[in-house]
Amino acid sequence: MSTRKFTMPNTPIIGTVLPDGGVQLNPGYQAFFAGIEDISKRVALHIDPATATVSDIVTAMINADQMKPE
Repeated sequence: MSTRKFTMPNTPIIGTVLPDGGVQLNPGYQAFFAGIEDISKRVALHIDPATATVSDIVTAMINADQMKPE
């Protein structure tokens, strides 16, 4: 099981809007959201979101080493 922990940063400024309209996140938020995205991608490798049931999601999270089976 993964031992990584992602804690929401508590700095008041999340990031800045770039001249081209994109957003540049501050480093803490970049790491936080990148971690969530990484976990989401790993879980998604084990599931079809279009047809997933709650049981399928739990199984996918176990298979992606994000949960322990009981």
